[in-house]
Amino acid sequence: MPKKFAVHILPRANQNLKDIIYYIAINRENIFNAERVQSAIMKRIMNLTIFPEGNPLVPEEPFLSNSVRMVHVKHYTIYYIVDTKSATVYIIGISHARRSRDFLLKDAN
Repeated sequence: MPKKFAVHILPRANQNLKDIIYYIAINRENIFNAERVQSAIMKRIMNLTIFPEGNPLVPEEPFLSNSVRMVHVKHYTIYYIVDTKSATVYIIGISHARRSRDFLLKDAN
């Protein structure tokens, strides 16, 4: 049986998800779709408890040297780091797939 990892969503990633859902629900006036997107993202995050290293590393620096991985869900990308010693997946950011990854470099506060 594969090792099961804990998942910890960091505050910035949690805020990213809230912002995405808010944008869809309010700006796009589509609460139903906002709920579907939120559900799909959360389901994919929870699937990272098993074999989180199965998704690709972000192929450019400084993400590559920090072992930042990514997984796509619909039009969104989840960025995360796997700590194998503590068996924990840290969700560090969530964004629209076309958005620059530079937001991950900014201070999380």
